[in-house]
Amino acid sequence: MKEYLLRRILALAPVMFVVATLVFVLMHLTPGDPVSAMLGMDASPTDVARMRSRLDLDQPLYFQYALWIGKVIRGNLGESIFLQVPVMTAVLERLEPTLFLTLLAITFAVGVGIPAGVISATRFGSLADQSIMVVALLGVSMPDFWLGLNLIFLVAVKFGWLPVAGYVPLGTDWLSTLRYLIMPGFCLGFIQSALIARMTRAVMLDVLAQDYIRTGHAKGLSNTRVVYKHALKNAMIPTLTVIGITFAILMGGAIVIETVFNIPGVGRLLVQSVMRRDYPVIQGVVLLIAGAYVLINLLVDVAYAYLDPRIKYA
Repeated sequence: MKEYLLRRILALAPVMFVVATLVFVLMHLTPGDPVSAMLGMDASPTDVARMRSRLDLDQPLYFQYALWIGKVIRGNLGESIFLQVPVMTAVLERLEPTLFLTLLAITFAVGVGIPAGVISATRFGSLADQSIMVVALLGVSMPDFWLGLNLIFLVAVKFGWLPVAGYVPLGTDWLSTLRYLIMPGFCLGFIQSALIARMTRAVMLDVLAQDYIRTGHAKGLSNTRVVYKHALKNAMIPTLTVIGITFAILMGGAIVIETVFNIPGVGRLLVQSVMRRDYPVIQGVVLLIAGAYVLINLLVDVAYAYLDPRIKYA
């Protein structure tokens, strides 16, 4: 296991290098000038040239890339052109709402998706199974922003049960923080819970047909023990893969949801940076998201061995 972990960690370096290179190239192929966006249309050519020189944007592309990648290797993601602060500082200032939104969404997705999938599989063909699958079909077919806008109109505007949009820092009042994040967390989590429920149901149906499940029933074990101790544990391996992918999808989906609900998180920072052509922030945020995705995949692979001792990493 230790050798496998070491190889996987070492393999992260070339993956992140390729991601960094692609992000840099794509950003500089995008139309628009960050200096013009920052100084405005009324800026004189002299001011524009001076600012481009100060930001090294007048240098050849390969020189800008070498300068940037050298900073990244040293852990420096650069400085925001528009905000005039280090990229890492800008991200950390907006990390709290994104982190709590993602955790709330994944908690809802797993907490609802797995039990729904188990109930649907153990009651295959029943009204409960068909109802869960109908809801799951609606979930995977529904855009999260569309669900968010309808929830804002129904829950916040019409009934006034929850705030329309915004965010209250956790240190101010955690109950208010929760009230502001319930709707966006539900929007993200509901759609992903439908995907997890469908996967759990499919895998559980396959596992419940295995011989050792019939043997467990023949030995007199309770149905709850057979389903949740033996069947669900083996069904969790492919489901865990979906949960890992779901976490990455939630980080990407938070960009849209944070914009819809006016949450000052990393996703909204990324959208604003794209509009401002703030290259360092865009590159830094995308690089951090890619790093989190790679790390989650590593943790999922490690969790396989704990769920199924038969899995050995040579």
